[in-house]
Amino acid sequence: MPHLLNKPWVRATLAATVVTGLAIGISGSTYASESEGGDAAKARPHSKKKCVTSLEGWTEETMQHFRIGPANPYPVQNVGEALIYDDLIFDENDKEVGHAVGYVNAVRRAADGDLITTYNHTVELPEGNLTGVGLVNRTEMFAGAEATFHVKGTSGAYAGKTGTLKWTLLQSPPDFDTRVSLDLKLCG
Repeated sequence: MPHLLNKPWVRATLAATVVTGLAIGISGSTYASESEGGDAAKARPHSKKKCVTSLEGWTEETMQHFRIGPANPYPVQNVGEALIYDDLIFDENDKEVGHAVGYVNAVRRAADGDLITTYNHTVELPEGNLTGVGLVNRTEMFAGAEATFHVKGTSGAYAGKTGTLKWTLLQSPPDFDTRVSLDLKLCG
């Protein structure tokens, strides 16, 4: 497999993903408040956002990756390990319709031993692009729990909208050809 970091589009996308992820993380503290009915939602009682849930039956699959750390039994299983991934997105008819790139980094172990990871994820879909970040319990995700990313639309029909993108593994434990189901909810 060619070294993905030697490809200019990977370096550019990774840089943009990290910068956007940091910006969302710094300025996006209202994501949790808005989604949980917190102070941000109360501060704008007259603001009614139209929300749309889409991508029903859509899946995402990793096609290429570059990892830091051992591959056995699966990459990113210990603190300090990381992975850059290049994924394809398929619609409900299994037709390739989109593309995603991202970076996952194992940052710590929880008190119960679960592995906690950060994700920076950029997605290109037929209606537009979005980028997102997530703090994911990788141990629980590998056991079948949903992983949630806070996303912001950056172009097309998604521009300026915010919401969540959820992944659920379709096979546990996963292999590299294991797909995740996608659930996208955007408001704006």
